[in-house]
Amino acid sequence: GAADSTSVMQADTPPARMVKIQDKITAKSSRRFYVELIGMRTLSGSMVGIDKAYRDSASYTPQVEERRNGDKTSWSTDFGIQAGISRPRYDLFAGVSYRELSYRVYVINTNSSIMRGTGTVFQNFDFEATDSFSLFTGKNSIINSASGSPPPEVIGQYVTNRFRYISIPVGINYHVKKKGNFTFGCVGTFEPQFLIRYDGLLYQNESGLYVKEKSAAENHIRKTNLSFSAGLDVNYRFSGHSGVFLRPSGGLSLFPAEKAAIRTSHKFLSLAAGYRFSF
Repeated sequence: GAADSTSVMQADTPPARMVKIQDKITAKSSRRFYVELIGMRTLSGSMVGIDKAYRDSASYTPQVEERRNGDKTSWSTDFGIQAGISRPRYDLFAGVSYRELSYRVYVINTNSSIMRGTGTVFQNFDFEATDSFSLFTGKNSIINSASGSPPPEVIGQYVTNRFRYISIPVGINYHVKKKGNFTFGCVGTFEPQFLIRYDGLLYQNESGLYVKEKSAAENHIRKTNLSFSAGLDVNYRFSGHSGVFLRPSGGLSLFPAEKAAIRTSHKFLSLAAGYRFSF
């Protein structure tokens, strides 16, 4: 009965159609959905430039060069969750994550006590204590300060400009090689980013000082951005459903985070690790 009807169906089915049916069955069985929990350490820094509307002004060039030579990197911890579909040669994924990108800039206080010559180190930086800071460019020198001459002794401090985002990573993980329980791949990711908080100082065009965000009427922080990153993936599978991974990568923001005359964009290196569960 059943065996005879199957034989008749196979006999009546053209060979090319049988191959297509078998390919669909194989593809469906090799398709797996998965979820990843991710923790990440990120080392981020700044890319500094002059907005195109101000490139003819020579006054910005020394400050940009000083920033490029003087800005420092900063560490942060990020985390997120991703879901994807895994095929034999690649994974496609999307997710949501908390992403923090930052850099450190060297500034000095330019309030009245400093301008009278009393050096001050801000061990605990208080954003409410003063509104204006100037870029420090060397011993006993101030750029664009409101004072006629620099004080005899000036001690500055690195201030961290920190951008906190909710990001939506979307990308592909191409499987280069499989060996035992290991899978090695190359990963490319685009991340739309939505700013949720900013702490730090911004460059103010009209005064040439670095000021708090709420005091900087002419400075604008980009509320949304887009970054691209590329890296490697090492995935180890414990069993049929669970595994762990390690994912080093590097990337940059595609638009300036700060849209003043002196623009700042992000660059970063990340090391992600996490747990994968496959369905």
